Amino acid sequence: MLGMKKGMSNKEVADLLEMVAAAFEIKDEDFFRVRAYKNAAASIEHLSSQLKDVWDADKLEEIPGVGPSLAQHLDELIRTGRVKHFEQEVKGLPLGMFELMKLEGVGAKTAYKLASEFDLKDEKTAIDRLRRQILAGKIKELQGFGEKTEDELLKAIGSVQSGSDRLLLPEAEAIAEEVVEYLRSSGLCEKIEVLGSLRRRAATVGDIDLAVMTDKPTELMEYLLKFKGIKKVLSTGSKTTMFIHSSGRQVDVKTQSKDRWGSMLQHYTGSKLHNIHLRKLALEKKMSLSEHGIKKGGKLFKYAGENEFYEALGLKYIPPELREDSGEIEASIKGGLPDLVELKDIKGDLHMHTNIEIETSHDMGMSSVSELLNMAESLGYEYIGLSDHNPKMKGLSESARVKVVKKRNEAIDKEIASSESSVKIFKGMEVDIRPDGRLAVSDEVLGLLDYAVVSIHASFRQSKEEATERVLRAFDHPRVKIFGHPTGRMLNKREGLDYDWERVFEECRRKRIAVEINSSPERLDLPDMLVRQAVKTGVLLVINTDAHEASSMKGMRYGVGVARRGWAEASNIINTWPYKRVEKWIES
Repeated sequence: MLGMKKGMSNKEVADLLEMVAAAFEIKDEDFFRVRAYKNAAASIEHLSSQLKDVWDADKLEEIPGVGPSLAQHLDELIRTGRVKHFEQEVKGLPLGMFELMKLEGVGAKTAYKLASEFDLKDEKTAIDRLRRQILAGKIKELQGFGEKTEDELLKAIGSVQSGSDRLLLPEAEAIAEEVVEYLRSSGLCEKIEVLGSLRRRAATVGDIDLAVMTDKPTELMEYLLKFKGIKKVLSTGSKTTMFIHSSGRQVDVKTQSKDRWGSMLQHYTGSKLHNIHLRKLALEKKMSLSEHGIKKGGKLFKYAGENEFYEALGLKYIPPELREDSGEIEASIKGGLPDLVELKDIKGDLHMHTNIEIETSHDMGMSSVSELLNMAESLGYEYIGLSDHNPKMKGLSESARVKVVKKRNEAIDKEIASSESSVKIFKGMEVDIRPDGRLAVSDEVLGLLDYAVVSIHASFRQSKEEATERVLRAFDHPRVKIFGHPTGRMLNKREGLDYDWERVFEECRRKRIAVEINSSPERLDLPDMLVRQAVKTGVLLVINTDAHEASSMKGMRYGVGVARRGWAEASNIINTWPYKRVEKWIES
């Protein structure tokens, strides 16, 4: 029913609320009730964090448009994977109508009419069956429809069928960089910038939007249309060209003149909720905002830079990562925006894996210690922490596991002795937290390490209470210094574990255990909303790459993006510290 299930994405939950709003509309329910559900759907779709992370932090009612009643429904959905009230509201409606509402220009009543007329009860086949009815000339026979409607519906169907799940950051970057490189080769671009969720460094990205500063927009767009990566042109003009990339993703390229560049960047970076708040602020000052500038008293003021745009509204510049309407506008007014951590602040990486041949519980790394040192040196690091997975549990006795770790440490020492690198090495280990909270290695093994990164790699179906007790028990050993990829989530694949975050963060703060922001693009874990909660709690954070090959160490920027979205400053991140301070923390 309704496609409800546990672990729904923000977009899926937003679609569900739109479905319920549509049911209200068909039944001619109160307009304000319909609008409330639609507003809540928009808020959830554009959240900077996963809805489940907001639920973890017990902040559902802080989402714009979500009141106590809807918060209870969302709580039921996250806990059980269904909402009885929602099921009752849509009972008796042709389910195919909800799929048709994904088509551009198709509202609830049109979708209901089409689904009822053509008996579209199956959500999975509704759009394809409608397409066949259009091609058979059946739509124009309906009262109120015609050939123009058929053409519009076919275009909308084509657009929907070209889409897929949201992209991870590197996937989105790769598409954007391919287009950017091609555009730069034209010699017609003064500047190019990514826009939208990619510029805000959100965990996942939908379509790719690019802005180009040029004084020859027509020539640039003509050049763009020759790009071999274009699968299908959706629309084109001197201001905007929209096309389907060979990857199947939609790419929008927008041009702007130098004098309006700042206005365009601000407008299309978003987020939607941030811009709505700015427009409200502008209206109070009798101004109106657009991609072209700020209009006041009938006069349009243009802005070449975003700094000037925000200053005109009485605000300090707000970095893109913070533009989520989560208090950044109020902080800007009061001069209280954080001095966000930057990639250049990072002095080391404390979670990575080598190719030293030992029997580990999980996958080995693919690079040697020397290769990792060389990469660290090229990145300007002072230190790295080698944290291979612990020895496997099955098939090895306790004494054998001790020997494995000693063998690994000896191999590291040998590499250090033959290296001319000035980068310092800490001997860590990533240790599994077993389902009952015990660590997967003995005290004797832990005694051979400088520190342990404790992580969960299995048993993700525990209750919130069980998972909380599990990790709190794991924090008991003094060698435990880092809580690795805390929720265990895998973006687009697996939801993470639930914890009582107040208890977990308080224990980490008290024991000075650093909570990891794992930079692996498929993880980006700790999620940004929980990073912000950790910062407020005074918890130490560490940004690590969890690299399994040397080149992955370059992915530190993804974790820095998460930290920035979580309002973290360099002072909150331990691997912005110099070597001696980190050494002292590890030894404490």
